[in-house]
Amino acid sequence: MEKTELIFIPFYGISHLAATLEIAKMMTLRDHRLSITIIIMKFPFGSNPTLTSDSDSIRFVTLPPVEVISPETAGPAFMLELIKAQTRQVRDAVSEITSSGCTRLGGFVLDMFCVHMIDVADKFGVPSYIFFTSTAAFLGFNFHVQFLLDNEGLDLI
Repeated sequence: MEKTELIFIPFYGISHLAATLEIAKMMTLRDHRLSITIIIMKFPFGSNPTLTSDSDSIRFVTLPPVEVISPETAGPAFMLELIKAQTRQVRDAVSEITSSGCTRLGGFVLDMFCVHMIDVADKFGVPSYIFFTSTAAFLGFNFHVQFLLDNEGLDLI
């Protein structure tokens, strides 16, 4: 039986990685036709956690760190630049995963901060889904703030 491969791309940080691993475990336990690859992007600072899974349906691909020389960029913009710089390596890793022809690529599940990877999913002709790693209450709060901006003209940020 051919398996369907999902590519998960979490944001840097143990809380994002752990939440991604947990949802991947739940999905593979519910449907044995799924195979999940979690692509871990290494960043040039801090520690890079090592994750393991006892499931044969989950594997990890760790990308080498990339250097972004952008002294004028700081904070969240710098993190987004680091993610954007990983696009080519993610594309190459997915090409290698799908080159065997044993699995069918089903889609990308992206962390809410990895939206630049939607373009990679589009190149492979598969859908991309955003995984919101925070609580449902925080997601509702974000929707409410956006509603206030769109419908009431209140800019709270």
